[in-house]
Amino acid sequence: MSRIFSFFFILFLAISSASWAEENIYLVEGISAKSTTKSPSTSRTSAVANARRDAFLILLTRLGKKTKLADEVTNDEIADMVRSEQINDERIAGSAYSATLNILFAQDFVEHILSQKTSPTIVETTAPELYLLIPAEVIKRKIILWEEDNSWKKAVEKSIKKKAKGTFITPEADLSNIASINAGTIATTDYQKLEPVISKYNASAAYTMFFNYDTIENKVVIDVFYIRKLQKKQLKLSFVNVDRLGYEALVDKVADKTVDYLLNAKNNETKNLNSNLIRIGIKIATLSDWLMVKNKIENSNFVNQFRVESISRDYAVISVNYIDGRFLVEEAFAKIGLSLDLRSENFYTTAVGF
Repeated sequence: MSRIFSFFFILFLAISSASWAEENIYLVEGISAKSTTKSPSTSRTSAVANARRDAFLILLTRLGKKTKLADEVTNDEIADMVRSEQINDERIAGSAYSATLNILFAQDFVEHILSQKTSPTIVETTAPELYLLIPAEVIKRKIILWEEDNSWKKAVEKSIKKKAKGTFITPEADLSNIASINAGTIATTDYQKLEPVISKYNASAAYTMFFNYDTIENKVVIDVFYIRKLQKKQLKLSFVNVDRLGYEALVDKVADKTVDYLLNAKNNETKNLNSNLIRIGIKIATLSDWLMVKNKIENSNFVNQFRVESISRDYAVISVNYIDGRFLVEEAFAKIGLSLDLRSENFYTTAVGF
């Protein structure tokens, strides 16, 4: 009798594990949600919508679908696909909102909506995508956009000719473009406002790029906004003028580095993002070592997903989504003091506190 019971118990566990593994595909954890708008409530709405879309993009890669499908799915449809979500570390400071979300999608809803979006009427294309770059130079808080003295725009155009012709293009200063984009609105522009210019050049998306030179810290900061249908992302690039270059030479060098970075980001976008999901086995000496390494990885700027797969007294296994195309995985983690050893494809090990 006990053997029969054990058999059914083991069978039950196997079925439960298989069911959990299947459902786990639709669980996306550790998604950062941030937004700053005119009020806390609208910031929260915007942040949650963006986080759900980020999670949906990750889900698409897990399912082997092209992430471009997300362009055809509205925020309301993504919300309908969410079965449940857990909001952690929720913070409101003024009108700024931030939180971390764990989102579970409903498999039947996902399959239903994707079946509609992948109907024969939608034709997949393998033609290379073109991206619009809109460089704006900020001098003493004044935005220089279409003016002839926009040296940042000239440097970016020069870099495109050298490195990325056919991938990036800058808009001309004609009447229709000036009517759609101006210095007063470019900082808050969105896809709807840019759509006439994006369509004019048959581009898939646009980057607005704000060049700021801090003469006191001798540092250049580039605020970049990636704008695509139903998507808007922000990133910040910084370059220290260690060689003490003159302004013109500095602008040219920063333009080359920025175009290189965006090329890597563009190339990574066209790949299956599952290739960026890596697993790390961490040997730990004490609890404080674990908390320290966990904090380091979560606060790094090269991962956007952190998940603890298992943890015991002296060993933990985590998975992260590596998003920095500028460095090898080992190089990026070395910058935060972690030495990774590659054990198998996408699996690394490290030790802390020994």
